[in-house]
Amino acid sequence: MNENFKITYRGFLLAWGKGRKRIIRIKRLLYLFMMRKVTNFASEKRRAMFSKSCKYAIRAVLYMAAHSTTEQRLGVKEISEALDVPRPFLAKLLQQLSRNNLVSSIKGPHGGFFLNEKNRNEPLRKVVECIDGPEVFSACILGLPVCSSENPCPLHAQAYIYREGLLHMVGKKTIAEIALQVSREELSL
Repeated sequence: MNENFKITYRGFLLAWGKGRKRIIRIKRLLYLFMMRKVTNFASEKRRAMFSKSCKYAIRAVLYMAAHSTTEQRLGVKEISEALDVPRPFLAKLLQQLSRNNLVSSIKGPHGGFFLNEKNRNEPLRKVVECIDGPEVFSACILGLPVCSSENPCPLHAQAYIYREGLLHMVGKKTIAEIALQVSREELSL
């Protein structure tokens, strides 16, 4: 391990450089990689690169694609109970998606959220970018601020392949196509 770095038990990387101490939070995976306990990033069991908010939003959009129409709108309570997602949290996510025209909504006693044809034909990538931002497909998987092809992190090559494949999948498939696959394969959201 490089002499300029020391990893503490709390998962912090302490770096000394140019006379001042910087603290950069890193993932446990980096520690394991540096200690040579992980040699193949692709085989390491890990979490996906999307935030929990993004996962909830994707599940909600797919649920609405399967269960809503312009005449049959869904309330936040119904969606949150079906997906086992906290109601206030889901409400904020749906508002954000609605503001970005990725879901449709109508206010009032007979209102709710639904997907119209335009919403159903949007690529899933737009939902991901709406919640997690466009940098989710370009940022360093370890969260390092200086990671590029010229200055790669230890996992750059493997992460690049994974990220480009994922970007291709969510960029090409529409919400309707993915919802149809989920219902055909009888997957639970």
